Amino acid sequence: MPDPADPGSEWTVVVDRERCMGTGTCMTYAGNTLELDNEGKAIVRRPISDGLDAVRAAVESCPTEALAVLDAND
Repeated sequence: MPDPADPGSEWTVVVDRERCMGTGTCMTYAGNTLELDNEGKAIVRRPISDGLDAVRAAVESCPTEALAVLDAND
């Protein structure tokens, strides 16, 4: 599923808000793409501003596995 804000993108990042506990660890790796909202849970900024490697590092750092990178080819 490509990023709807970027029709040329081949990937996007999603947040499972049920799992997110708002540690903010993801922002250490992809702070231009992820931020905490007023509920203290991660949200994705549009357009995605960090590269795929940074976003993958953010996904891997999430202690509750609330983040995922979706590839348009899957």
